[in-house]
Amino acid sequence: MITRALVIAVLSLIISTAACTRANGQQKAGEGTSKGGFILQPEEGEVLRLGGPPGGQVIIKVDPAKTGSPQMAMGIQYVEGEIPIHLHEQEEEFLFVHRGHGVGILGEDRVPLKEGATIYIPPGTWHGFENTDDDASQIMWVVTPGTGKSTQLEKFFRAAGAPPGTEVKSLTPERFADIMEKHGMKTKP
Repeated sequence: MITRALVIAVLSLIISTAACTRANGQQKAGEGTSKGGFILQPEEGEVLRLGGPPGGQVIIKVDPAKTGSPQMAMGIQYVEGEIPIHLHEQEEEFLFVHRGHGVGILGEDRVPLKEGATIYIPPGTWHGFENTDDDASQIMWVVTPGTGKSTQLEKFFRAAGAPPGTEVKSLTPERFADIMEKHGMKTKP
C-alpha cells in the first residue's frame, strides 16, 4: 500500500532530479536551486484546460520535454466529472487524491475514495476516477515509462487540452479515443 510518506518521497525525488521551466517560460532551468532541481508553486506549471470528459484542467509539473526528467511525468488534474476508464500500455501510474472525493476504478473494482487515497496502476491495467464532489476533485498523477521509453500521458494532455486564453477543444468520444491511442492508451470499449 502506498502511503502519504511515499507520495512525499516521490515528490521530493521529482523536485530534486528535474530541470525547471515555468509555464510562463521566464524561469531558467535550476533557477533558485543549487543542484539543478526546481520548486514550483501550486499554480505554476503548464496549464491545460480540458473539455468533457473529464473536464477541468491539468497542470503538468514535471515531464521529459519541458523539465528534463527522463524517468517520470507528474501533474495535478482538477477533475470535474470523470477520468474515463482506460489503460496505459507501457506506463506505471499512481493517482493521489489531494482534495475531494470520488470512486476509484481499478480493473473490476470500484472503491470510494477520500482525500489522501492512493491508487497504484501497473501497465496494462484498466482504471479511472469518478468525481463525487460538487467541486472539482484535485488528483495528483505520476507516470513512469517502461524500460527505454518516454512518458506519454503529458503528451496526451497537450493533444487533448487547450492552454489558457484559447478555446477548449470539443472532442467527440471517437476523437478522444484516437488521441489516447496515439499516446499509448486505450479506452475501455
